[in-house]
Amino acid sequence: MNRLMNKYSLDTVFLIPTEKKYSKYRKSEKLQSNQQPLIRGIYFSLNYSKTDLHLPKSFVIFATRGVVCRHPILTSRNSFKKLQKLENIYPIFDKMLPRQEKEQKLGQKAKVFWFTGLSGSGKTTLAIQLERHLFARGYFTQLLDGDNIRSGLNANLGFSEEDRKENIRRIAEVSKLFANCGVIVLACFVSPTEEIRRQAKEIIGKDFVEVFVNTPLAICEQRDIKGLYQKARAGIIKDFTGISSPFEAPKNPDIQIETENKTIEKTVQELLTKVEKLIKK
Repeated sequence: MNRLMNKYSLDTVFLIPTEKKYSKYRKSEKLQSNQQPLIRGIYFSLNYSKTDLHLPKSFVIFATRGVVCRHPILTSRNSFKKLQKLENIYPIFDKMLPRQEKEQKLGQKAKVFWFTGLSGSGKTTLAIQLERHLFARGYFTQLLDGDNIRSGLNANLGFSEEDRKENIRRIAEVSKLFANCGVIVLACFVSPTEEIRRQAKEIIGKDFVEVFVNTPLAICEQRDIKGLYQKARAGIIKDFTGISSPFEAPKNPDIQIETENKTIEKTVQELLTKVEKLIKK
């Protein structure tokens, strides 16, 4: 560890081996007052308590020139090369127009409403109608849909567990950028496991609002507008959530919407009422 710190002139290295425990290696006692470390838009001092940070496990947090960056722990062979690439990055978050001014201009509170549920549960259908209602009421929004994202930004990703995680990581980072601009984000992604949704929440932070569109598998299969369940049952589509790949229902979602035996209009109104409480300035 000392060799790594000396080689790359790191002020502080934080090792996070699990979500609850960590080891801290400090090269200098403190940074200069004009070099307060910055991570995900949250400032903190070096004498914080263990409960002040909530970070994903298996991450290295390191400070170089007073700016904190993050990067997954890699094999020892690749660590130095990755750190060397990041060493010359200088974030300017503290110089950008503050989010609060943008929210004031837009007259709203930015949030990321993360719609999760089985394929065919109604995530995107509800989000499309919700966006129209919000726009009519003067709110500025951005809808992010799984198929749209996979046709562009994430076109190079498949549906393996590793690719699903990377898919969500990229989407979460994009959602965070929109939220920092004061925009209300409606993100519609299956995100089938607790781990994947937790990853998104850790990236987005306090703006993350989990919306569980709770529709039974049988109903989703009956709808099957895209014919995906039929192909999955026939073995044509591999790793399909709900059929050949598991879906872990959220245990404590911020918002839960049940669509069975309800009209779209009634469901959207129910959702609109809950959402507007969180975004009113």
